[in-house]
Amino acid sequence: MVETNTTTPLEALDLTHVLYDPTSNLGLALALVTLSPILLMACYGALSIVTRDFLIINMWIGQFGCEGFNYILKHLIKQERPA
Repeated sequence: MVETNTTTPLEALDLTHVLYDPTSNLGLALALVTLSPILLMACYGALSIVTRDFLIINMWIGQFGCEGFNYILKHLIKQERPA
């Protein structure tokens, strides 16, 4: 567990590195929303295989582009995370 300035211990979601305040329902909800890009990628992949619709494939390519752009920015900026 990691402690914050308010001395409230944080918990991690299973199989991820998303930390949230276990005493807050909003914290859990926001931690789950943080994982939505992973779910979107799986949905786009399944839909593009089943329907072969160009719109779905185009959205999937756009999501890959955004993830790649975020990865590049993260490694270019290299700023510390707020505590």
